[in-house]
Amino acid sequence: MEDNASARFERLKQCFQDYPKDVRQWINAVDKNAIYENDIYDIDILEEWTRGSCVLIGDACHAMSPSLGQGANVGLEDSSELAAALGPILRTRTGGGGDASQIQTVLKEFWSSRLDRVSKIHAASRECRNGTGLDPAFRQWLYSWQPSFDWKSC
Repeated sequence: MEDNASARFERLKQCFQDYPKDVRQWINAVDKNAIYENDIYDIDILEEWTRGSCVLIGDACHAMSPSLGQGANVGLEDSSELAAALGPILRTRTGGGGDASQIQTVLKEFWSSRLDRVSKIHAASRECRNGTGLDPAFRQWLYSWQPSFDWKSC
């Protein structure tokens, strides 16, 4: 147990070695037996998010580490874009019916339209996890996203 605590303590100190002196002093004052270490993992993006009339969005198909702080945002983007894609079909359906093949096609188009953006954000999240900063052009692209969903049409 002592060896694990010492190893965790050394990893913690190494992570903060370039921080200001007061932070390093605080780290050195921590009881090494009180340190809890839990690794964070992401998942590879699923190759397909649809099956029949079902679709996965957010962490269910592209969970990412919190290092970039975009996991929930990308899930919200998914839901907005899914609403934009399904809205026209659902508004024209009468009596709860509708063409299942049309919905399946729209879901596949939704997945295809999201894949490039999600892949770039997912990759950047992995890079940030490794200590790499964001390129300014990427930051601009990331934060300038606008939803396709037109709230006025509801």
